[in-house]
Amino acid sequence: MLPPHLSNLKLIPARELSANIGSAPGEPGVYLFFLAGGMELLGATSYFETGSPRPLTVHGRQHLYTGAALHSLRHRVYANLRADVTSSSLCRSLLAIERARRAISKSCTPGCKQVRGEQSIAAWLCKNAVVGIEETRDPYNRERELLAQLASPLNIVHRRDRPYARALSAWRCAAFPADIPESARRVRYR
Repeated sequence: MLPPHLSNLKLIPARELSANIGSAPGEPGVYLFFLAGGMELLGATSYFETGSPRPLTVHGRQHLYTGAALHSLRHRVYANLRADVTSSSLCRSLLAIERARRAISKSCTPGCKQVRGEQSIAAWLCKNAVVGIEETRDPYNRERELLAQLASPLNIVHRRDRPYARALSAWRCAAFPADIPESARRVRYR
């Protein structure tokens, strides 16, 4: 059951969105990824050892990521489901934690042992994710509200001061060094 502050969220299985991306609105809004095996994934990355809050669980899946789409939810959700690491922060984070900690492989979810790169992350997401979609005229403010209310462990933006976000940033830097601007390469993560 969704809490009252998420009552406008429409939940759609990722496999349905992937098969018919037209089912996602072409309007601005926010989207939330709920993943099967999320607790196992977080456990494998020592998330709970940082004192971080437990993520919201809906229909047996944990909310791990929140995103905003200024122009089209359809476009943003599609970028995540085809696992385009050049435009999807969620996919960069998932691949980074798999490379650093083999966290997806340890999640005991369908397809978890086959995750190696972008294509296999896309297949795994389609098997294991439900996407919550909410249309809004002010997606960035709504995203900030949700990030203030929910754990959303795979988000880094607005959380850089938290230990898990710093660890996730370091894993992403190690996994995708060519994507890091020169100025950010000088930043040291603890």
